[in-house]
Amino acid sequence: MFDSAVRFLPWLCPGSDSTFSTTNEKHIYPCFVELINFVAELVVRPPLDQQPASFDEYPKQLVRSYNKTDIKPDNAEGRHCVDMALKCDTLNYNTSDDDGYDEDSFQLSKEDLKAKDGRNGERPDYSRIFAVIEVKPNFSDANMLKGFSQLVEYSKNLYWNQHNRRFIWGLVSGGSNVKACVLGPNFLLASRFMDVTTAEGRLELIGFLVNWSFCELPKLGYDPTIRFNYNHECFTIDMVDNNKLEPVQTTYYLRKIVVVAERVFGRHTRCFVVGEQPPSSDRNCDTSADILIKDAWPEVSGSAEDDMRDESKLLDQVSKGLEGRSEFEGLYPKFLGGGRMQIQDAHGESVDETTRTVLGKTVWAQLGELPLRAHMRIAMSGVGKPLKTVRSIPELIVVIYDVMRCHMGILKHCHILHRDISEGNILVQRDDAGVHGMLIDFDHAISITDDGYAKRAERTGTRPFMSVNNLEDKPTKRTALDDWEIKSARKPTDIFFRNKYIHRSVMLKVVAAVPGMVDGLIRHMKSLQGMRHDGGWMGHLLHEAENERMHLMTWMETGFFAVFSLLYMVSPHTAHCVVGYLEEEAVTSYTHFIGEIDAGRIENVKAPEIAVAYWNLDPESTLRDVVLAVHADEAVHRDTSHHDTKSNKPHIKY
Repeated sequence: MFDSAVRFLPWLCPGSDSTFSTTNEKHIYPCFVELINFVAELVVRPPLDQQPASFDEYPKQLVRSYNKTDIKPDNAEGRHCVDMALKCDTLNYNTSDDDGYDEDSFQLSKEDLKAKDGRNGERPDYSRIFAVIEVKPNFSDANMLKGFSQLVEYSKNLYWNQHNRRFIWGLVSGGSNVKACVLGPNFLLASRFMDVTTAEGRLELIGFLVNWSFCELPKLGYDPTIRFNYNHECFTIDMVDNNKLEPVQTTYYLRKIVVVAERVFGRHTRCFVVGEQPPSSDRNCDTSADILIKDAWPEVSGSAEDDMRDESKLLDQVSKGLEGRSEFEGLYPKFLGGGRMQIQDAHGESVDETTRTVLGKTVWAQLGELPLRAHMRIAMSGVGKPLKTVRSIPELIVVIYDVMRCHMGILKHCHILHRDISEGNILVQRDDAGVHGMLIDFDHAISITDDGYAKRAERTGTRPFMSVNNLEDKPTKRTALDDWEIKSARKPTDIFFRNKYIHRSVMLKVVAAVPGMVDGLIRHMKSLQGMRHDGGWMGHLLHEAENERMHLMTWMETGFFAVFSLLYMVSPHTAHCVVGYLEEEAVTSYTHFIGEIDAGRIENVKAPEIAVAYWNLDPESTLRDVVLAVHADEAVHRDTSHHDTKSNKPHIKY
């Protein structure tokens, strides 16, 4: 044991080894490894005069370093190598041994024994790493900032692979200066510098290492309610329903992980498909219905009783409000139980598990006034697949229609506004009756007043799908129209067409020629009726209709004509607004179209003859030249429509 102590002395005592240099981080690796493992040896084999008085004073686990350094761990997303990694081995004690506390009085857990015998005993694996250490050759603000950034990057892999991690520990070393870090849902805390060349700094660092071995697993960032069941060879997840008069705990058995926490900061949403019964070797005999558990850390406003955005309460309200209404069956998840998770505080009292309680008040005091997040776990019935799994345009229309119908049903019968209609919150379900949509995720939902307005205006939702009023945080009341503003319609077409820009162009052009023709025709009739000039707009609009018709003929209209005509007669202002948004989408699509051609993913073929003749292009023009010409047309159409929308005076008085 003391041989290893000699190997880390050059790091702690500069000048004791002329071959050691802190300007080379690879010289620091073996010293740091030996120091950590030396402390671990003392933890399990303390001096005779420091023997624990009882098993309650024994270490709960053993934190050690992997021997391999500067290596890419198994199960890594990306190409980054970690400098060093720590593992946390659970200790099981032989309490019948009367010989006291020594190296034979404990054994590694089954999982750790299995890892020790295999390849993972030597090579780091993100599914088992407890903490990552980033080493820089010397101390500087730039080096430390880079170290923190890399630590955040590594933490993504830890959250991705460890579904029971609530927060993550790490160490960043700049030469002989070390900082301990902890990363949570909305914070990154760092200790003060620990200079290992001083007695005080060494004592603080060793204190961290020792405390990690003696504290309870929850303080290391692990969730004790998600654990591996060796008898059934699957994970189990405990659910406590605090919405009952008496809290009721249910244990579910994991079948499938459908959503992982892929970001370091945020809600850390995870979704698990579970069953109430243990998995059977014969899956055909398992008749229990699939249940979805959503585990997340949303922002909350205070206690559970005062939180107006408690998703468990809102989902319960939706389930009760739509109960017995067969027209909405299967279009929303049904609430089965759950709510805020709870933990034991230092006095043994149950408290809500939040970012303020999970690490203790002393640590939280360093975070200032950051938003409060609470650990929520909700069980619900109904499991679907992502929106991108639709197989045709008719299926896409059915799914979107179902979601719109469900959205309005929840608004009417439950007085709840969803406020986050986005791609990730629309699922596809298939059964014997066919395909239908499902509206999920009530994280941003809120109760509304009887007149259909949200009780308070706030900027919330998924950014690409926010309405203009919401995005600009205007103090106007939020209604159902904010959820379905035209920008939300772009993503379904992105999902269905993906990079098929010619197909997307044909779809746009099928309707694009209608507005100009309708506007020009109605202006013509009104001009005749009132015997007044229309200001020259009629010719421009008819030319625009002809221009759009040529776009359609280049890329290869009748029900939309009637609908748009009715809209124009009711509200010309709204009609122009709709056209403006459609033209914006066209400009965006053609911009991406050009990018795909330039990247070589779409062949830059010879331009069609009809396009060369219409736009008076060079006979040797290519597809890219045509797209540029169409792009310019659409930009003009967009500006024209927005000009009509913003104009306070109509060009012709009706």
